[in-house]
Amino acid sequence: IKAKGETKQTSFLHTCTINGNSCIDLQISTINSAEAFTPLTTDDEIELFSGAPTRGHIPILTSLSTSFAKKAPPPPKQCTDLSSIDWKSWTLKLEKWAVEQSSTWADMDASKKWEELNHCIQRVTKEECRTKTTTIHSKPFWTSELTEYSKILREAKKAYSKRNTLSNKEAMDTAKDTFDEKRKSEYQNFLLKIWKRRYGKHSF
Repeated sequence: IKAKGETKQTSFLHTCTINGNSCIDLQISTINSAEAFTPLTTDDEIELFSGAPTRGHIPILTSLSTSFAKKAPPPPKQCTDLSSIDWKSWTLKLEKWAVEQSSTWADMDASKKWEELNHCIQRVTKEECRTKTTTIHSKPFWTSELTEYSKILREAKKAYSKRNTLSNKEAMDTAKDTFDEKRKSEYQNFLLKIWKRRYGKHSF
């Protein structure tokens, strides 16, 4: 059986020999390697020196491609780092622009006003906010402190792999527990900040 679809028969004849108790042989492959195989079929009339299929097995016929297209991961992209914004300065700049433009808004319709306002928001945000590179592996809750705990854990694992003593094992377990607890705490704080930003600090 492939990852997608089932093995097909070349005919509607028997799938096992007379007095046999075996069914069609199976091919198990991972999702990544399944694309390299041609559509799988069976041949119940094949003649093999090993005795198959007269002993009960019907072989699977397939071909394996040595080169097939591999899906590339999405490229890194630049995103706005909202945590870097000085919201007081951002607000003052936006209000200043709104006051300057208020005299020209009387002759604009609603859609034009929104277009001008949105353009100003984007411009002020670009001035007041830094950008950061993100990938599919990015962890937005990660901190410099977590990096240090991660280094300590790697060193402890390295020491235990070289000398698997009881003291090194205890040091590795302690480093792992500390890192896991700190990572969990930072992740929860990150989610809490998002919640407060969206719904307000008195919403729960």
